This record gives sequence, structure tokens and C-alpha cells, in this order.
Amino acid sequence: MPSLRDCIVLAEAMALAVRVDLGLRSLSPRTLISRLGRTSGRRPALVAELDPRRAARLVAAISALYRMPCLEQSLILFGILRRRGIPAELRIGVRRAGDGLNAHAWIEHEGRRLLDGGIADEYTTLPLHS
Repeated sequence: MPSLRDCIVLAEAMALAVRVDLGLRSLSPRTLISRLGRTSGRRPALVAELDPRRAARLVAAISALYRMPCLEQSLILFGILRRRGIPAELRIGVRRAGDGLNAHAWIEHEGRRLLDGGIADEYTTLPLHS
């Protein structure tokens, strides 16, 4: 059974899913990442001690229900972590796939990959500039 803290993170992830979807349709990637990356001046007591790995698992669970691509998942987790002042970096990588390219997105937190699906090593990370 999810804790109250988990329920809050799940609700926040669902709300951010709407913002991310709309943002991907109407904003430049730089603007969307900048808006999601803003830290909040306050830290809600119920989520002040958020475990980033736990948050990633919760985002992955919601993403599986709605079949969200890795970029949307990563942007949601990025927003959840950064608004609490938790260091997080969005990573996007590419790799060759036949005559084209495949892309993948994940989050890095304190040197650990979150939401990378265990395949980030197969991708060349692109530089992202804020």
C-alpha cells in the first residue's frame, strides 16, 4: 500500500504529465526544461525527504499505465526533483539504428541514472545547455 508521501508524489507526477505534454506541444525544449527545473522556495513537509530512486519508481509506474515515452517520464521526474531543490540533470542520448538514429532520455542524480531502463550506456549523451 502506498504511503501518503507516495500518493502525493503520484498526484504531482500526474499533474506534471499534463504540463509536460502541453509543454512539448507548445514550448521550445529549452523553455520547458527551464520551467521544470525551477526550484520552489518552499519544501512541503510531507515530501521534504523524498528519495529520488523511489520517486523514479513511482513515475515509472504511472508512465507504464499511460505508455509515456522516456522523454516525458524524465521531464516529469526532473520537475519533481528540481522543485524540491534535489539536484537532477536531464540527459538525452542518441545511437545509430540502421540508417537512422534512436534517442533515449533519463535523469542523473548524484552520479546515478534514474529511468534509464538499463540502456543509457548504449547511447552517446548530447550536451544540453540551459
